[in-house]
Amino acid sequence: MDRILNVVFGMHYGGTEAFILNMWKNIDKKNFCFDYLYFTDNDCPRDQELLLSNSHIYRVKAPKFLSQLKIVFNVYFIVRKNNFKIVHSHINELNSLVMVGAFLGGAKVRIAHMHFPFDFQNLNFVRKTYRKFQVKLIEYFSTKVLYCSKATYDSYHFSEKTDLKALLFNNTIDVSKFISASSEKFEYDKNFSIPLDNKIITNITRFDKSKNQKFIVEVFNEILKTDKNVTLLLGGEGVEKQNIINLVKQLGIEDKVRFIGVRNDVDKILKITDLYLFPSIEEGFGIVVLEAQASGTPIVCSTGVPKTTDVELNLAHYLKLDKGAQYWAQFAQNILNSKRHLFSEDQIINSFKKCGYDEGDQANRLEKIYKNE
Repeated sequence: MDRILNVVFGMHYGGTEAFILNMWKNIDKKNFCFDYLYFTDNDCPRDQELLLSNSHIYRVKAPKFLSQLKIVFNVYFIVRKNNFKIVHSHINELNSLVMVGAFLGGAKVRIAHMHFPFDFQNLNFVRKTYRKFQVKLIEYFSTKVLYCSKATYDSYHFSEKTDLKALLFNNTIDVSKFISASSEKFEYDKNFSIPLDNKIITNITRFDKSKNQKFIVEVFNEILKTDKNVTLLLGGEGVEKQNIINLVKQLGIEDKVRFIGVRNDVDKILKITDLYLFPSIEEGFGIVVLEAQASGTPIVCSTGVPKTTDVELNLAHYLKLDKGAQYWAQFAQNILNSKRHLFSEDQIINSFKKCGYDEGDQANRLEKIYKNE
């Protein structure tokens, strides 16, 4: 059996982590086992789940900018000591140093997986030069480069030589989990103190400027001007959370907004959601767009989200942010006031498969990559 070392910042409830676990669910477990290298000393929400699946978790401290070269040594030591032949790294530009450490440690298959665009903007000369150097390391030391969208790949400005070993690899989800999730609304109405006649608008992600929760609150405030029977659920944690709480208080809409924290029941919350707002400034992919569609839930995204996330159920909509909060609010209200279309399980599964998001097919592709076929 081949043990795969997945390199991650930590196994939380994000899209990248969901993708990894979905691949693990569908991969041939007689031939492969997933282990994990975290760049955090802290426990992560999915640790027990991983340990129960026979995985090993290795932990090192998260490197600061001036100490990133320690990544090379840490990866080298773990790969060499545990004789890992396959390393699958999911930490974007820092894949560069992982690839060097994996090479020196003797790993034959070294996969740099890009889940988010590479930001070259607003950097000083030193950092921009360093990032170009990171790209070169990925080009030279990886055996395969995977990316979740063309926009993500293009942002790295790889050379044509890298194109030969680069591969678009669609993110997938456990579609059946979202189809079959309970749609019992009462329990959540009670837990979140939501009036029974209210429509629910949701966003669950980390609180970060790139996720644009400020815009969500502005759109929601516009909706409230003409419809008071709506509630906004904001899930997750992050550096911007207090700023958003302050904005909600400033607008005087505290009674209409619920901050529901980090969730492990997104599938159930999507089932009771009438509209998901996802106005990210930029996304490498946006796996929640797939989750919403699998749940039969309409979702309005910014054009910073790749349109390849649309599985053609007429549930995903993409708007420009410069249209402004009033336009978004009107668009959202049109959806909220429309009758929700119900899809059969077969309709959803067939749409995902047709658009290249069948988890079994993707797991088979990954097995071939691990075997270096």
